[in-house]
Amino acid sequence: MWHSPTRLKWVIKHEDVEPLGCCLLIGNSRWHWAEWDGLKWRFDHSQPDYTRIPPVGLIWAAVGSIPPLPFLNSERRLSLEQVPILDLPNWIGIDRALAAWGAVRRAAVEDLPQTGLIVADAGTVFSLTCINHCGTFTGGQLLPGAKLQLQAMASGAVMLPEVELIRLDELELFPKTTAAAMQRGCLQALTEVISAAAREGYPLWLCGGDASMLISELKNRVLSIRYQPDLVLEGMSSVADYLNLG
Repeated sequence: MWHSPTRLKWVIKHEDVEPLGCCLLIGNSRWHWAEWDGLKWRFDHSQPDYTRIPPVGLIWAAVGSIPPLPFLNSERRLSLEQVPILDLPNWIGIDRALAAWGAVRRAAVEDLPQTGLIVADAGTVFSLTCINHCGTFTGGQLLPGAKLQLQAMASGAVMLPEVELIRLDELELFPKTTAAAMQRGCLQALTEVISAAAREGYPLWLCGGDASMLISELKNRVLSIRYQPDLVLEGMSSVADYLNLG
């Protein structure tokens, strides 16, 4: 059965200040924040911003480079052992573990069928993470995210330009320009991987920074996909509460 859902908020109490909560995931390209505003968790994403780190009470984790900051207390860094997903290997990124827990927890809260699930995280590195009906990690896949694919083409081929991502539904299937062809190819590759995973028969949850570029095309394919862009932060704030940190 799914892990039982826990309290849905985490509040840090500190002398002479009102209750607060803040979680930070240091990613490969951006920082990801979960902040408790007194009523609910608010999620947002930014470039590295040291000024937002609170002097006390921060719960944090990292998959990217960790800056040498005194406020990043190692005792308040989340580890894989603290994420309530069973049989997590020690090599898996904590972002994948947190996204998996976010999906398992939400499925339990919403009383969804306990059939297992797959999480597709369209981040800097695209990942698929499979969780069975017991909440146990059973495997996954990794491949370059769309931006890494574009960067690889631009750096590895003299004639190919540096280009930015745009939404997949804004691109023709077979574009005539080089930039659009690169954009379409990268996003199309991710879409096909997600589509193949969705056909495995498990509910598929989609999150990550590039998920918004893909979701319209995936919906057009009438695939059963749950779009939760901040699933990693949902999982992180829940784990902080699950462990009664603060």
